[in-house]
Amino acid sequence: MSKTIRTFVGALAPLTFLACSSYTPQPLEPTDLLADLRTQQSPTTANGNTLSPNQATSAALQYNPELLAVRESVGIADSMLKQAGAWPDINLSWGAIDWLVGRTSDDVLTGFSAGVPLFRPDERDALIANAAASRELVRVQLLEAEWRLTRRVQHQYVALAAAQEQLRLAQFAKQLAAETVDFLQQGVDAGAATRFDLEMALLQDGEAQFALLASQNAEQGARLHFNALIGTQPSATFTLTPLGSLLEAWPNPQVQDAVELTDLALNNRPEVLASQAQYQRAEAALQLESARQWPGLELGTGIAVQLPIFSGFNKRAVATARLQRDQAALELKAAIAQVRNESWMVFQQAQSHALEWQSFDQQVSPRLEASLEMTRQAQQLGSLSYMEVLFAQRQLNDARATSIEVLAAHLLAQSDLAWFLGSNATLSETVQ
Repeated sequence: MSKTIRTFVGALAPLTFLACSSYTPQPLEPTDLLADLRTQQSPTTANGNTLSPNQATSAALQYNPELLAVRESVGIADSMLKQAGAWPDINLSWGAIDWLVGRTSDDVLTGFSAGVPLFRPDERDALIANAAASRELVRVQLLEAEWRLTRRVQHQYVALAAAQEQLRLAQFAKQLAAETVDFLQQGVDAGAATRFDLEMALLQDGEAQFALLASQNAEQGARLHFNALIGTQPSATFTLTPLGSLLEAWPNPQVQDAVELTDLALNNRPEVLASQAQYQRAEAALQLESARQWPGLELGTGIAVQLPIFSGFNKRAVATARLQRDQAALELKAAIAQVRNESWMVFQQAQSHALEWQSFDQQVSPRLEASLEMTRQAQQLGSLSYMEVLFAQRQLNDARATSIEVLAAHLLAQSDLAWFLGSNATLSETVQ
């Protein structure tokens, strides 16, 4: 008998450690990570150095460091789901008291025991349901993160495109102011212009220089923020689609009113889906704690029972899980209420900015252009002074700058309307 036992133990021991392995730590050095970021290539585009809104969004979804970290949580949740339904491991033990006293082979056998913990009623199903609900929550949270990043990229795309156009306008104004100074300097030397006219032109040239510096700083700040969002090098530069070209291709959802907007958005908004997933996970957690009210049972060479007496048969954990489930239900209701309230603001903003752009584009800009042309003609006929022409030119430049701001606000409001519906606001193929 003793030989049989030794043979059994000798065969079992290697199998026990066969699947075991050691782990070698893999430390990370910030300097190494920074070096990797510096060697990362910028997003490639089909148009050389021109980046469309869709290409910028795709680059952000692929390279944004924060989103890459969030995406890893899906793999973790998948792994936890696979572990959830696994049966408990076998417990092997050997008590040496009988053998120490009797020193016989029978005493060796009496010290050996083996057992397998059994699932309580509905416990395994509850474990799997809890892990599945957690995985769904992580998946929806990733969807929400991508959805919100899309909005940030589109907002910053418009901001950078507007900053680039403001910079070009400031460069043009500076060039025009410098040419005016040169022209009036020649006029003063020839006696055809007054010193007052020249001083006013110098003042406008100085203001144009200040505006140019401010526009350069604004463009650089917008570009750095944009590059960070799409996960490219801070020094990378891109030529973006002009705002005017975006106007025809930008998302323009056809929604009648805020009530329809709410109804359409309700089933697609990621944060509502996340609140629903949170509620389902709370339900699964309550199911699991309810299953753990039963005594634990282990079968093998004998029978062992775990009586949950001191935990009150898990009643306190069940009560806590029920409160968490009720809280999740209230949070879902709050998310729906937020969608309803925001829909009115988003719809109103989209309508207001559309009317502002239409009014400015159809009424203000054409009249300012016509007024400047008439001013130039009058100046050539000697009816107006140089100062009046300079004043008219300055008004037109200010109007052009305002036009860029109004158009950018209109594009952002339309983008928010499409984004509010829960879509990624995919743009037309004409600007891809």
